[in-house]
Amino acid sequence: MNWLTTGERGLSSEFIVDYLYGFPVLEGHWRRTPHHPFDPSDLRRCLLLLADSPETATEFPRMRAASPVWARLVDAWPALAAQLTEEVGDLRGPANWSAPLTYAAMKRVLDEPERERNLQAGEAG
Repeated sequence: MNWLTTGERGLSSEFIVDYLYGFPVLEGHWRRTPHHPFDPSDLRRCLLLLADSPETATEFPRMRAASPVWARLVDAWPALAAQLTEEVGDLRGPANWSAPLTYAAMKRVLDEPERERNLQAGEAG
């Protein structure tokens, strides 16, 4: 996998490789945490991994089992990827970009259980 030596890497993209293939990319306590993308920069690095590694893209749906957050992200992945590409264009281009709409969409996915708990608390009260 070329990405291991030449790809743009971050905790979430490294977690994908570690989780799917068991490669010890992450060490120590980093391996015990199901790192997921928190912002558009993280998402971009994950998208570049999947673009550079078709076999990883094929296996990517298995990330649903990594954690509840990953399950939500995998389900929302096509929409998040399309939103980021629409906002920044070439994902391999210069890193002087901002993607507020992608960030907002990611926050909705990441914060979903909290929103549900708040709704349920409001219904109960």
